[in-house]
Amino acid sequence: MKAGPKIFKKRPHTGNYILTTQCPSCDGEMETKWKTEVEETNGESFPITYQCQVCKNCGFTLLSVPQMGAYLRTAAATYQKKHGLLTANEMRHRRLALGFKTQQALSDAAPNIAIATLKRLEAGCRIQDTATDVLLRCELCALEEKQKREQMRKFFQENPWHASRETKNANAEPYPAPAWNTATTPEREEAFAQ
Repeated sequence: MKAGPKIFKKRPHTGNYILTTQCPSCDGEMETKWKTEVEETNGESFPITYQCQVCKNCGFTLLSVPQMGAYLRTAAATYQKKHGLLTANEMRHRRLALGFKTQQALSDAAPNIAIATLKRLEAGCRIQDTATDVLLRCELCALEEKQKREQMRKFFQENPWHASRETKNANAEPYPAPAWNTATTPEREEAFAQ
């Protein structure tokens, strides 16, 4: 029994597998190209542009493992953008903006978000449902508000002159109520008459 064509060959110095430069179909030369195809995700179709290996002779298309990962991430991000969901890059950016270097730190600060959910979403290969997206946004907004309050508290501690002025204004009497607002009905008529 004859073995099929070798698609991958092993690099001797690293042990990693790479795509061969030879087409498994016709033994022609493979080259890297960008292609655009229509992808169907969750029953919806949209165009995806991706990088792949294409045979110069027969047009056989092959994706390496990194190219396949990039293809899946692009498809997921396109779907998420179309439906207004958080993408992997947006999620990662918001986590880092909050000062959480790891996904575990964010999961500890927001116990309603599981670490597995964060890892899947930031990997970019999974698409969250609307309920999960709303939960993520609520938790991230709550953490952002908490961070802003902490920054304000720290600012007022470092600048006591500003804090005392704000406290003085906060304790001041509000504007006096107009006479017609607090007066009884006959007195209101007199206030309007004046």
